[in-house]
Amino acid sequence: MTKRQTFYESVLGSGSLVVPETAREQQLVAQALFGAVMVGCVDTSIEQAAALLEPVAEGSPAPLESPEARDLRQRLASLTEAQRNDVLALVKKSVAGMFYWQCVKLDNFPGSDIEIRVTPHSEETDDAAAPAPIVIVAPTARELRHQYYDWIERFSDQVAGPAGK
Repeated sequence: MTKRQTFYESVLGSGSLVVPETAREQQLVAQALFGAVMVGCVDTSIEQAAALLEPVAEGSPAPLESPEARDLRQRLASLTEAQRNDVLALVKKSVAGMFYWQCVKLDNFPGSDIEIRVTPHSEETDDAAAPAPIVIVAPTARELRHQYYDWIERFSDQVAGPAGK
């Protein structure tokens, strides 16, 4: 089970977000949920790159992929294992860095403040639940970028956070 799956199980009850009682707890859960979803994008991108770097063994069926991906896989097949590891390290650094810089740019949105809300709903009905939306981004600079490393540490199975360096 991934770090994110473990977290999702802790905050989702029967398909709906379990809304804590206090506003501060609601904000913390919503911030963590946003971080987990965004880190999921990071991990998925890295996993897709890692899959393309894996050579297909002789006689094995080729994975279902686009012609472009198949061509790329063939070009990458000549890499040594050390080179593949270096490429994957570069991909991890680049994808994680892209997420960090997205946080920075959202924190410094030109001439405006960004507000991201999580509105709990029932998965069965898809209707908004009774609680008001949970604001997860305060209108202060550096809110997202300060959470970036915590989110990577808590939710990424692909990128080592500061404690893992």
